[in-house]
Amino acid sequence: VGSQTGECVTAADFPNKVLFINFWATWCGPCREEMPMLVDLQSQYGGQGLQVVGIALDDMKKVQEFVQAFGITYPILVGAADVMELNRRYGNQSGALPYSVLVDRNGFIRWQYSGAVQRDEFLDILQNWL
Repeated sequence: VGSQTGECVTAADFPNKVLFINFWATWCGPCREEMPMLVDLQSQYGGQGLQVVGIALDDMKKVQEFVQAFGITYPILVGAADVMELNRRYGNQSGALPYSVLVDRNGFIRWQYSGAVQRDEFLDILQNWL
């Protein structure tokens, strides 16, 4: 999966972080609805080790325009077939979006969720891993 500048990115690029990985697309309504909450989570918990990473199954230009228009402040990666494969590897067998995963500092998946994330429910889980 690549960054918006074309570089390949892996989980190793975020050492000692609790990763909240969010698979999404610009055309996905629930994805768009949860993004302000994800920006807030990054702002509020980034200092404690949380790193939100968005992975878009979308066109690079559309994603870049979306990120600028909506002021997304966390890293956004973009891809196509590679995103779907990674999505499946993280447990999303249906391929539905949005899909989110919490990965602890040791690289173990601790939580998976299909659909728009509910802030309060997620915060209860997040507190166990920060």
